[in-house]
Amino acid sequence: MTEQREQAKTAEGAEPRERDAADILRDAILRGVFQPAQRLVEAELAAQLGLPRAALREALVRLEAEHLVERQRNVGARVRVISPEEAAEAMETRGVLEGLCAESAVRNATEADRERLRALGAELQELVAAGDVLTYSARSDDLHSEIHALSGRVVAHRLIGGLRNLCVGYHLRIVLKPGYLPISLSEHLGLIEAVCDGPPERAAQLMRVHLFGVRTALDGLLEDRNQVPWMPGA
Repeated sequence: MTEQREQAKTAEGAEPRERDAADILRDAILRGVFQPAQRLVEAELAAQLGLPRAALREALVRLEAEHLVERQRNVGARVRVISPEEAAEAMETRGVLEGLCAESAVRNATEADRERLRALGAELQELVAAGDVLTYSARSDDLHSEIHALSGRVVAHRLIGGLRNLCVGYHLRIVLKPGYLPISLSEHLGLIEAVCDGPPERAAQLMRVHLFGVRTALDGLLEDRNQVPWMPGA
């Protein structure tokens, strides 16, 4: 089994055949198994990921619709390069949609939900204290997913998923910047308390402030035009 096929397994260890081909390829792209501008040759992908070519062909069409893949006639498919400007706009749009989700989550959360969110906040604090940036990035993303789920806003959740795909690599860059982690932690802890205690308008405001702040940090990446315009996230 190749390293790339091994990386395409789920966290639970499921083989690629047990999962949707688009999900497998999407995860591999977002985690940097396939790099920006890298060609995606069906025969090679089939061997690396253990998937039938017909399923991969379908997956490439889906990922093109999600703006993660580019396909050109007589050239083939490649991983799409996401610019800092596009990622910044996607993050700003996320702020609006996730603000709506946070507002609804306050109204829908049960006591068990609140306990789970506070436990996640405690875990984030431990990760920052340990300096585990990559796990912190992944678990903070889980926090946002929890809030989306609590909101019950199905359409917003679906749209946010596509926007996340455009932001994930840049978000990791920001988290890695010196001094940013304590800011991120403080914002996430404040968001948790607002979702748990309300009012809904405050939770929405804190979510927007948090994501608009990430968008502002993304603007800073535009100052260095020589950097690689994308990197894998956590």
